Amino acid sequence: MPLAFKRELKGIILLILSLITSFLVLFTTNLHAQSAKKIYSSDCTACHSLEGKPTEKSKVDFTTLKWQRSKSETELVNFLTEDSKHSEIIDSDKNKAEKVVKRYLKTLGEKVEFSAKINPTEIFQKNCSRCHLPTGEPLFPKAKNLQDSKLHESLSGNDIFKVIQRGRGKMPDYGAKLNEQEIWSLVALIRKMRK
Repeated sequence: MPLAFKRELKGIILLILSLITSFLVLFTTNLHAQSAKKIYSSDCTACHSLEGKPTEKSKVDFTTLKWQRSKSETELVNFLTEDSKHSEIIDSDKNKAEKVVKRYLKTLGEKVEFSAKINPTEIFQKNCSRCHLPTGEPLFPKAKNLQDSKLHESLSGNDIFKVIQRGRGKMPDYGAKLNEQEIWSLVALIRKMRK
């Protein structure tokens, strides 16, 4: 078998494996999201709307940038399991609370509207692609993996905003280059990269 043919065959096999992996990731992510929405729907909709908008019983709007950036996921999970009203509803079950926060509540902020002129994928490509793949994976060992769940758990949206705006470690600051709305659109995009 000629060497060129072997290389071509290897490339085709790698492409097929990549497509299968992508499908499996999307499928499992969708299952987790459906499970979290089901928990939220059964346990939380007595006070909160399914869409995360305010109701008569709760004035909290989970879809606003202000709420999305107010607390880290870990702080929200602790609140749900320690607050007397919420812990009773969620049975003080930390795993249940984590599912609701990570796989449902935090995704509601992704629906925040940005100006039609703002394309976070384009902004990411233009400013972040030197160190991160479009999927959020690092190109270099020192770059952060934007898919890492632990990263998302430890940082609030506001924390991610500040890192983009001010920089951190080897990451440059983008505060002078990007306006607030562009940075918030990147925060929403990065939240979607989570695995």
